[in-house]
Amino acid sequence: MDTIKKYYDIFIVLKSAIPQHKYRIEEYFSYGVHGLYFSTSADAYSREQVEILTFATELFTRGWVFANAQNDKNMISQLISLKVIPVPSEQDSGLVKFIKSHQSFANISPNLKSVPLLEQEQSDYSLADKIKMKMLLETMNLRQKLMVKNIDESFGSSGL
Repeated sequence: MDTIKKYYDIFIVLKSAIPQHKYRIEEYFSYGVHGLYFSTSADAYSREQVEILTFATELFTRGWVFANAQNDKNMISQLISLKVIPVPSEQDSGLVKFIKSHQSFANISPNLKSVPLLEQEQSDYSLADKIKMKMLLETMNLRQKLMVKNIDESFGSSGL
């Protein structure tokens, strides 16, 4: 992962099922990924899955946790209330508009022209947009390095 980050300026989003334990989310974070896409197909999320989704939104940068919404507007609203960006299982411009117009979506969406995984078309980016994206990427990378380094030092000083 570090080799990829060393040579390319890209955002890395890991596609995964919702894990059964929170420590997996911490592992994913320590791998250096920038976001998570939970591709689990479910009619409803269990209480344990909701706890794991919530934990992921607390650990990862706001707007970088995604989950399959199966084109269900109730599930979309539930995910947005959890600060998770819902991803329709099939590309549907009407659902994308519904998601982006939801009253709480602006609080979780990054200030980018397009939202990864949600919008298929690419926007034209100005130099200022590219600089913002580079700053966001570097901030995310630095935050991950500092958090992982602090945990390693903590384990090292405790003899673990």
